[in-house]
Amino acid sequence: MIGDAAEHLAQVGFGIEAVELGAFNKGVDRGAARSPPASDPTHILPKQGINVRFSETDHPAHIERLIDDSTRAVFCESVGNPAGNICDIEALAGIAHKHGIPLIVDNTVATPILLRPIECGADIVVHSLTKFMGGHGTTLGGIIVDSGNFP
Repeated sequence: MIGDAAEHLAQVGFGIEAVELGAFNKGVDRGAARSPPASDPTHILPKQGINVRFSETDHPAHIERLIDDSTRAVFCESVGNPAGNICDIEALAGIAHKHGIPLIVDNTVATPILLRPIECGADIVVHSLTKFMGGHGTTLGGIIVDSGNFP
């Protein structure tokens, strides 16, 4: 999957869309926590044939209700942008793994200095290097970290 994601990275320009395009097949769903992330894939992914569903809250039970046989991953932001909500990564990882799907965490706001989502059960972590890790606008890029723990 990471090879596919890397292939798409040059085409879409930022990490989370690269992961999503590499991980999901057309006609499948992605469950997500609370609200669209700052990069808002709700405009990009439907054009690729990928259905995106959002939970009204980031409570794990509400997110679990959105998971069905066509769901391929659960996505959350460790610290929501712009809402500032904090997701329970361990609980979301447990739910995702119970359904046999990976948890993808956008850790841009927290950075690895404050939080390492893989240690909380996340399978894939993405960061926008343009924000805190790169000097706020002095660089353009993203990083995808695969835990190596999801089959």
